[in-house]
Amino acid sequence: GEAAMAKLTAKTSLADLAGIVSEKLRSKGISTILVGGGVVSIYTDNRYESGDLDFVVEQFLVRKGVVDSAMAELGFQRDKSRVY
Repeated sequence: GEAAMAKLTAKTSLADLAGIVSEKLRSKGISTILVGGGVVSIYTDNRYESGDLDFVVEQFLVRKGVVDSAMAELGFQRDKSRVY
């Protein structure tokens, strides 16, 4: 948890942030797929910029609070129903 937190700064790239979040969720047993504009930004080296990352959870059902807990360990807080 603390090692990942140290990596997150205002200068963390979108690709690095995607990897950090994905690895944190995987460490909690949650498999994800990155979709949407974030994929396009990473794939095109930011020629097309996206300001967010959209992850789809592979499991049909994730234990309540597991995603919230993992994201909180990275320093994120929930703003809306599905947004950190």
